[in-house]
Amino acid sequence: MQHTSTEPTTYDVTAVMDATLAVMTVRGYYQPTSRQWEEMVPTAFEVAAYLCGYSYTGEPRMMARLDLAAYDPAEAADIITWARAGADDADDYRRNLAAAVRTGRVRSQDLPLVCSAAHAWRRAQQRRNAAADRAADAAHSTPQGAKGERVARAVTVAAVITLGTRTYGYHEITKYLVKMRDDSHNVFVWPTTSRTKRLPARGARITMRGTVTAHEDYQGTAQTYLARVTWKLDGTAN
Repeated sequence: MQHTSTEPTTYDVTAVMDATLAVMTVRGYYQPTSRQWEEMVPTAFEVAAYLCGYSYTGEPRMMARLDLAAYDPAEAADIITWARAGADDADDYRRNLAAAVRTGRVRSQDLPLVCSAAHAWRRAQQRRNAAADRAADAAHSTPQGAKGERVARAVTVAAVITLGTRTYGYHEITKYLVKMRDDSHNVFVWPTTSRTKRLPARGARITMRGTVTAHEDYQGTAQTYLARVTWKLDGTAN
């Protein structure tokens, strides 16, 4: 791989984070299956190359794709603030990360650590948001509909849980629990199997219709169980 750029010994921390978010937007933090034909490249390698003005893989038009990557422009500052806040954390990762970004310049040897902060911060936000949703569910969820009643709701898919696979004759059947919440934090649970050919993805916003089969309390949260569920993505036709 040929390039003429001189590698700097330190990088501006904001530039590093912006480049990391651009790379994650274009190629993913881990190589996604949608780009399986590409060379597997650590994010830090791609970031360092981009900051020096070339594509690590030499892929045509990669620089233009990174230049045009769309992500929340405020996210880089939020990640850096979060990284610096870990200076007194008990966790070695957070302390080392805080030290790496403390001066505003990132050493070459610290680039992989600082690049990893974008993924770590997003995971931390997901955990925080999930905990807040669970607390709101426990506080507000109530039984919905009477047993046997057909109910319809606009909901967000909170989780799609795989319960395991069993063999029946020549067929393998996988069992799932699809958990959903409406805008009032009422929780619905749909037990289903792989005989259902299409399941919504976690985080999807859907309109669903199902038959109430039971009301149960799970760890302090009221849950309405459904069967014979049909659904469509919000904004799509049946």
